[in-house]
Amino acid sequence: MDKNKIINSNYLINNSKDINIVGDYQKEGSNYYYNQSNDFLLKVCERKEHTRLKPKIYLVNRTQDNKFNFISSLYPNEQGNYIAEYQKIYYNVTLNETSLTIKRLNPYV
Repeated sequence: MDKNKIINSNYLINNSKDINIVGDYQKEGSNYYYNQSNDFLLKVCERKEHTRLKPKIYLVNRTQDNKFNFISSLYPNEQGNYIAEYQKIYYNVTLNETSLTIKRLNPYV
């Protein structure tokens, strides 16, 4: 997908604070991942300088006014995936070359 299509697309995210980020996202473009069922477009970004509290990779989503809204830093775990925290809920994030999957972690574990 070309950059202009992403910027001018209908994939723009609602500014609602009650968004559900759980789902399977397919890669579109270099760092964009789209979920057709909830019409979300996420971008995986990299920090130039990272620390233990601010890891290298993080997620943002596109808002209706073409700005990016921070979702979560992606903290690596022992299984080779990532842990994300969004609105005080923890998620397991699996990232590979063609897709991104977000699943809610069981709060009772």
